[in-house]
Amino acid sequence: MHLLGIDCGGTTTKVVLFAVDGTLVASAGRPIASLTPHPGWSERDAGALWLDTAALIREVLATSGVPASAIAAVACTGHGNGLYLTDDQGHPIRAAINSNDQRARNIVEAWRTDGTEARAMCQTAQRLWAAQPPPLLAWLRQHEPTTLARARWLFQCKDYLRFHLTSSAGADVTDSSGTSLLDVRAGQWSEDLLKCLGLSDMRHLLPPLLMPHSSAGAVTAAAAAQTGLIEGTPVAGGMFDIDACCLASGVLDESSVAMVAGTWGNCLSVSLQPVCDPAILMTSCFAIPGSYLLLEGSPTSAGNLDWALTTFQISSYAEAERLAISSPLRPDSPFFLPFLYGSHGTGAESACFLGLHSLTSTAQLISSVYESVAFALRHHFEKLAPFRTTSPRSVRLSGGAARSSFWSQLFADTLNLPVEIPDGKELGAKGAAMAAAISIGIYPGWAEAVAAMVTTSRTFLPRQEAVSLLDARFRRYQAILANSTTVWPHLSAD
Repeated sequence: MHLLGIDCGGTTTKVVLFAVDGTLVASAGRPIASLTPHPGWSERDAGALWLDTAALIREVLATSGVPASAIAAVACTGHGNGLYLTDDQGHPIRAAINSNDQRARNIVEAWRTDGTEARAMCQTAQRLWAAQPPPLLAWLRQHEPTTLARARWLFQCKDYLRFHLTSSAGADVTDSSGTSLLDVRAGQWSEDLLKCLGLSDMRHLLPPLLMPHSSAGAVTAAAAAQTGLIEGTPVAGGMFDIDACCLASGVLDESSVAMVAGTWGNCLSVSLQPVCDPAILMTSCFAIPGSYLLLEGSPTSAGNLDWALTTFQISSYAEAERLAISSPLRPDSPFFLPFLYGSHGTGAESACFLGLHSLTSTAQLISSVYESVAFALRHHFEKLAPFRTTSPRSVRLSGGAARSSFWSQLFADTLNLPVEIPDGKELGAKGAAMAAAISIGIYPGWAEAVAAMVTTSRTFLPRQEAVSLLDARFRRYQAILANSTTVWPHLSAD
């Protein structure tokens, strides 16, 4: 018996086959082409996305040698926000809008200025940003009213894929609670919230809500013909990718924090109470009923190292790590601000090195880039700390940085906490597979699914001499940011 997890991210779609104990059996992935018809726009061909997903399912079945009849259930996960508008048959009525689209930023700024965001936050427990459905719907009303007139369903990406599998419309609660269209405390779409956002006439676009482990239908004959799956295979509701990574990391409660150090650096903390505070980015409904997920994050993570490899003509991650190890951090080492793709401050900051002198080496600069990513995640970790009832015993680290022992140890030293690395690479898909397992009764709940399917492969303990050094450097890093807030607008204007 096997479980199929589908993970549709910002840049790649992956289909992964798991045994019921969480062992990865086979996987396949394809990049997703991003379309940029105008500056600041980011779109994708939703029809092609489904065809690619169907092809990946066929590929996994072929390469694994596992018969489709052995797949007990399927579930999807994916990136949050953006916009997938379809007709009643699930056919896209325009290109899907990605979660990094910026066309509606002026609408968000207006809502922030006139108090709409603050009023909405009482129910959404999150700040608004340009690629969420509310500003995108408002933008489409202004610029593409005929598109909206043709729309029947507003989907998130994984709900769109699930519709193609089952022909049944649904919206999972975890994903929906990140859209600023759902009352997070009630776990329901809110008429008052729609009215506050000026979107009351859009209510008909919102699908019925599902829990991640709920039954969401079964593979149809048409989907079976396209994917190679067996008609009637159960499909679960699935979940927001941050929930999937959290659960596949083994984080069920406040005893651990999940950190994802990939393109974005995200810090995730489970709470029994929703937090409505503009100091943190988002509270969403967690996959475990009665719990919430607090998110702090920014695009200040591993992408900065990729830039450094290109800029300094370093041939591989292994070579970058060798350079960093050869130049241990010292009190007088240079600093790097990891803001190439966005900041964790006011938004005006940009990346730079500080503290260079004539003898500064490439190795020292690379070492400071590694450090800066750990510092950015510590920044988010500390922002969440006031909203926790207890200190975590450990951090579960995933994403590209977790593949590096050097970097993982740096995180442990920076955070002064044990850093545990979950086993396996495809954590998003594994989280979806866990939902599939619960939906058909293989496991009675999330605790049992985590116990059976999640293991840790490595643990890094903080080294006290390094903790002291990095703590002092982190305080200087924070002071640099605090004392430079008046500089960035002038630099940006120039």
